[in-house]
Amino acid sequence: MKKWLLLGFLLAAMNCAEPALAASPTWTGFYVGGSSGYAWGTQKSTTTIADGPGFLTCHFCDIFTGGNDTGVAANAGTQSLRPQGFTGGLQLGYNFQSGPWVYGIETDFGYFGQHRTNSTSVVLPANTALGGGGGVCGANATTTCVGNYSTTVSTDWLLTVRPRIGFAWDRTLAYATVGLAVTQLKFSHTYTDNITYFLIPGNTGAGGFVQMSASAVKVGFILGGGVEHSFAERWSVKGEYLVTRFSGLGANGVLTDGLTPTSGTFANFAANADHLTSHMLRVGLNYRFAD
Repeated sequence: MKKWLLLGFLLAAMNCAEPALAASPTWTGFYVGGSSGYAWGTQKSTTTIADGPGFLTCHFCDIFTGGNDTGVAANAGTQSLRPQGFTGGLQLGYNFQSGPWVYGIETDFGYFGQHRTNSTSVVLPANTALGGGGGVCGANATTTCVGNYSTTVSTDWLLTVRPRIGFAWDRTLAYATVGLAVTQLKFSHTYTDNITYFLIPGNTGAGGFVQMSASAVKVGFILGGGVEHSFAERWSVKGEYLVTRFSGLGANGVLTDGLTPTSGTFANFAANADHLTSHMLRVGLNYRFAD
């Protein structure tokens, strides 16, 4: 719905513009402007777990039957993330027109507010079965053992540098663009459960907990196209669709539980956020300076 509203805004701005001037404009020269729109993306997060090697040094194992919930917990850590949010900022560029062809370069910088948090839970069957005889997930022996994930991905800002090539007719310019994009990608991944092993000496009664996070400046690419219309001597309005892609990042952590301080119970977690692909639909306004 928001994408169609942006297109409607662009069409309304063009319909309400001043009547076309007698002569077609030249697109040659520097220009500045601003733009705003909406961005939505996709990113996949995966989790791997290496549990402790033996009795009293593992977290997900059933110490009586030999069962283990490591695989179940790791599979539940696979998340399909769809961050989205507002984007907007300022642009600066230069065009050179030769006949109907327009060549240029544009750079822009602004807010890139994509954000998404996914939460999921999974039953841990091996430890739940053990709970019937040992009550490892609480004082009530019938308590179900459950693992919980919270995964967040976000971006804050976006910088692009993009050559453009376009074709102009009358007062309208259609263009394609491809170039460099830079953003800061943030990723966090938290796991908790209620496995307590309260009958084992030295246990503090705490469940499993691990938190991992990472943040990095990522360099990727951007491509797309748009249409720009000159509605006054030096003013133009544009609409464009752009796609960005950035490599992912990962984080590691060691799970702590009620036994960790005394017996070294542990599980090593590794979380990986795959590449982020984002789509943007933007409208903008430009002012061209004198040639």
